[in-house]
Amino acid sequence: MMTSFELANALSTFQRYINWALQDFLNEFCSAYVNNILIFTDESLHQHQNYVWKILLQLWEVGLQIDIDKCEFEVKSIKYLKFILKVRKSVQMNP
Repeated sequence: MMTSFELANALSTFQRYINWALQDFLNEFCSAYVNNILIFTDESLHQHQNYVWKILLQLWEVGLQIDIDKCEFEVKSIKYLKFILKVRKSVQMNP
């Protein structure tokens, strides 16, 4: 995350902005912590791709960009915060 000027409490301010930007989707099919956005579903791959499109469109509409090199799409296991999440299997601590 980059801020264009020194902002007191930049992380909490950015978190509020992300929560505002994604408010329609949070806890329905996505989770967001600062610059980590997790999009999840137990539905079809097509529906998951639809959710990804909605998030990307919303981020674009509020003026946010993503670094595609830091993104992972359609994976069965992912490190998120300090956890390893596996599809329909488990949640583990990231060693």
